[in-house]
Amino acid sequence: PAHHGPAAPSLKELVKTRLLTDMIRGFTADEMGSIMLVDKLTVRILSSAYKMSDLLEENIHLVENITAKDAAGSYLGRQPMPAVTACYFITPTVESVNRMIADYKDKKAPMYGNVHVFMSGRLSDALLEVLYAEHPQLRGKARFFELGTPLSQNFYLGSVAGEVYGLDHDVDRFAPRAPSNSITTSRPTTASPARAISWK
Repeated sequence: PAHHGPAAPSLKELVKTRLLTDMIRGFTADEMGSIMLVDKLTVRILSSAYKMSDLLEENIHLVENITAKDAAGSYLGRQPMPAVTACYFITPTVESVNRMIADYKDKKAPMYGNVHVFMSGRLSDALLEVLYAEHPQLRGKARFFELGTPLSQNFYLGSVAGEVYGLDHDVDRFAPRAPSNSITTSRPTTASPARAISWK
């Protein structure tokens, strides 16, 4: 029989390796250990690849969601750890960036010690300027590396309806047809009723 060599690693294994080599092992050498700060989206990406026991083996002692809220809609409080290295793995959104900035508003009493920041996507120039305004020492030090793909978005986020790329995945999206309905207003049309538009 033909020899096909070892089986190719799965998408999950590839992403796990990339997160480990390009992110996690870049900040976990501190003897006191590290903590990881995530948001409502990146917590799903992280938990799909790692169990807490895996992270403990990599010297990460705690994972906290900076966008988590209580029943009243207020952000949950977190214990300041100014002597501990922190890694923010967040989405490049206004909410997540502002939550991170808020942790360092008090220059004399920051939430954490040394900081490493990783985004799940490219940070817009506008949000980057907001970050520079608060921390000018970061200007010129931000680098962008592409770690994900549309395939991994679908695999890890379950965004089979395309909502991660723009349309909100909520009840209103599937409401009966109306002028404001996103299904009807975003559907491409052609002059011929027998033709449709499709793309990848």
